[in-house]
Amino acid sequence: MQQFATASDAKTESKTFTYNGQKLWAEPAWTQYKVGASKTNVKSGDLYYQIADGTAKGAWVKASDLETKSNATENNSVTITYVDDNNNVVGTNATFVTTSTLTRKGDKVANNTDANNKGIVAFAQDNLPAGYAWGYSDGSNAAATTDPQDATSALFGGSLRVHVHAASTSRVSFIVDTVNNNNIQLNTPLAAGANVSSEVNLPKLTTAQLAALQGKSTATVDAAKISSTLLTANAPLNKLVGTKTYTSRDNKNYHYEFTFTSSDKFATDNRLTTYGNNVVAAYTANLVEGAAPTSNANTDYVAK
Repeated sequence: MQQFATASDAKTESKTFTYNGQKLWAEPAWTQYKVGASKTNVKSGDLYYQIADGTAKGAWVKASDLETKSNATENNSVTITYVDDNNNVVGTNATFVTTSTLTRKGDKVANNTDANNKGIVAFAQDNLPAGYAWGYSDGSNAAATTDPQDATSALFGGSLRVHVHAASTSRVSFIVDTVNNNNIQLNTPLAAGANVSSEVNLPKLTTAQLAALQGKSTATVDAAKISSTLLTANAPLNKLVGTKTYTSRDNKNYHYEFTFTSSDKFATDNRLTTYGNNVVAAYTANLVEGAAPTSNANTDYVAK
């Protein structure tokens, strides 16, 4: 095995060029020899491979640039159509494409997955038409939500029909339950009970995550589902960073970080809330030193 680079010859300058539309590196910056003809950028963690032969032999290519999604063919894809209670098509079709190269037209989807390692049901749920929720509007006949009933029995080169219904969408109010100022005296501190929806940095939610806030307008929200999908540990809205800077009496800058209080409190606070009405999520605010970071807040699901 030839050692192409060593820890002692890492460069600090990238020299790039394009070959047949592919960006290549003559020498990637900040890289060190790893295993065989590969390098890892010690700053970003990016992995590079060295081209072994051909006109571009010796050049380097970033591993992530080689990751491509499979093109849909009759041998590897299923067309998903969404229909309402009256069997009218709504939204646009979605196409499930497996990464497997072994499937053929007429094969069952079974446990094959796409480029995001998701099966056909998870893929269909992620691609619901905007404003629609999974299943029949009255919640009946849940087993027949998909046709074929067992979605994994859908055939490559064929289609899967999914029943959906127009949904009422709830939005989230972010409320402070407890404030920890850690003995810092602020000129204008945050108070318990404050609505901080306009001063927290919020992530963009996926279609599947937003679906937790959707349901029939007369139905009480599924607090457990909303909590587990959006609010509990490791969920996207569990921990939030404030975007407002607070000043102390000794003229230092601070901001708050917010942690979701508990699923039990969320269930209690929203026990009478129906879909389409705002749900209340309570947080503990903890004061930390430093100016608030720049906001790139997403407000699609925030109560107005």
